[in-house]
Amino acid sequence: GTTVNATVSSQTNSFGSGADVWYSVQVPVSGHLVARLNGGTLAGRSISIFSNMTTEAVCSSTDRAEATALSAGTTAFVRVS
Repeated sequence: GTTVNATVSSQTNSFGSGADVWYSVQVPVSGHLVARLNGGTLAGRSISIFSNMTTEAVCSSTDRAEATALSAGTTAFVRVS
């Protein structure tokens, strides 16, 4: 993914608001989800995993975010900002 042409959404994370890109993913049976950034234009960004569009499960200013107590089979949302 990329943040080129990212727009500012009304949602914030633990690090605040700003231009962002959202991804949706189905939570695996384990309830464990890891999201990673692969440098390049994404270096210096924050990454959050939301259990729904308003509830932040975890936020990280590094290149990796990990959530371990999500409901299997539901849709989680990953925000890169």
